[in-house]
Amino acid sequence: DKERLEATTIGIKQSAPGDTIEVNDYKDKNVRKGHIKFSRDLYDIPYGERLVMALDNYAADTGVKLFDDDVDFQLAIYDNVGDHFIWHEDHKQCLGTFDTRQRKLSCSLQLSDTDDYEGCDLQVRLPQDEKGNNPVWTASRNRGDMIVFPSFANHRVTELKSGIRQSLVLWYNGPAWR
Repeated sequence: DKERLEATTIGIKQSAPGDTIEVNDYKDKNVRKGHIKFSRDLYDIPYGERLVMALDNYAADTGVKLFDDDVDFQLAIYDNVGDHFIWHEDHKQCLGTFDTRQRKLSCSLQLSDTDDYEGCDLQVRLPQDEKGNNPVWTASRNRGDMIVFPSFANHRVTELKSGIRQSLVLWYNGPAWR
């Protein structure tokens, strides 16, 4: 199945008005540079049900409370030298509204082969160690590998030096952390 998980098969399509949003340019290039497409339609994504099931199992094993099938998808394409995404967190809650959803789990599915690009590493800042340092962990670059971390974890994508990196990002929503 790893061979089938190529960006060309993702083909996020618009299933209903407003379900899929394509963004080719981020307003502030210092924050993020690259191409992205969003979808909330689980059936828009090949293997979407399997990916959600894997996250459901992860949540059950770790005790993270989630809302059933409340997942946002993003196809991220870094294809120009210098494309990147600075340190950030994914968790958010719609403050000032009655919406209690919050991103709880972030997931990145590697779609490109490791030899297809240089740079553009997904890095996650780990919790403080006993010396007060915040070590940085660099995620696997193997196509088909899925990296899952809490949405409040600080992370980034380093600058692309050459080639093309593509990934499918998922955010699983749930009630606010307690």
